[in-house]
Amino acid sequence: VEHENGLIYSVESDDSERKVFGMVVVFSSMADPHDASGLSRYFYRNYSSIAKHVGPGVAILRIADIDSVVGGFYLPTNWDPLRHVKVNQLIREVANRMNVSDDNIVLYGASKGGTGALYHSLYSQAAWKCVSVDPVVDDHYYENQYRDSYWTGGAIFPHRKSELFDALIEGTRWENHVHPRISIVSSRRSPLFQSISVVAGSIPASAKIFAIVDDPKIAGHPDVSPRSVQFATGLINLGVRG
Repeated sequence: VEHENGLIYSVESDDSERKVFGMVVVFSSMADPHDASGLSRYFYRNYSSIAKHVGPGVAILRIADIDSVVGGFYLPTNWDPLRHVKVNQLIREVANRMNVSDDNIVLYGASKGGTGALYHSLYSQAAWKCVSVDPVVDDHYYENQYRDSYWTGGAIFPHRKSELFDALIEGTRWENHVHPRISIVSSRRSPLFQSISVVAGSIPASAKIFAIVDDPKIAGHPDVSPRSVQFATGLINLGVRG
């Protein structure tokens, strides 16, 4: 479906007569392959079976990340500096349409999708919980590893990710959250771990769960999500049920 503000999205809900009470918003990671043609390049369907793991009564909202070369990380870009506002607006509209309260909304994503989930939870003043798996919160790794600033920086993005997250964390009213609403999952085996630890360390302990996955089968960043999916699903189910 195309929203009037230009976003592409889909909504899934079970066919039972049970009233929808919760919603999981799934943010897409980078496509595999990352240079795939067509809409799938920006609308990668991570965790395609998530609906059956959260059960009836929980809707699944997926939002495409149509921007930049491999997606805009659901962040402001020079092409669309209000992208984050539009994503926020879409989540709010879909939740209101189904009468889902903020306490029963969980934003979920891994890698680039984890960036989006964490950013928009913070942007909402943590009104919406998140489960963010090995998010990209700093630009240095991709720029150094791939020598391609168009993925994360260059003329595409007006702000560095570290600047965005620093500002959001500083501006969040944490005294309103006495229970954890921000869940971040990472692994010391991920090259992103250090930058993620810095961001996680800036969030008050009472407001977060920072889970470190120790699995010898994790060889790098792409392995963190599949090796932690059961744990992440547990966090999603806890969050969506208030």
